[in-house]
Amino acid sequence: SKARGIDLAIDKVVADIELNIDKLLSPFICVSYAGDMDVLLNNPAYLRLVDLVKGKRIKLVVTPMCVAGGIVLGLGCVSVAYAARASFNEEANKELKNSTSV
Repeated sequence: SKARGIDLAIDKVVADIELNIDKLLSPFICVSYAGDMDVLLNNPAYLRLVDLVKGKRIKLVVTPMCVAGGIVLGLGCVSVAYAARASFNEEANKELKNSTSV
């Protein structure tokens, strides 16, 4: 999903991970950030993610975004990757139908 601003973007991703934490297919969550890593590492939503994975045998991998990604996506872009089983979300399904209907 797309969101403007690091706070909103990380918050949305962490909320999604919270819903899917028990459905992970791999024990890794990868986070990359295009910018000063201290901005990411001190972000309240990111700290919530750190707390979420504590004691769950999940490895949080945090790296600076590659230069090409930073150039294409822009300074302050955050990318989070994880593999989880798909879950049915009634509200998201309604939004998808509404956005694709003519």
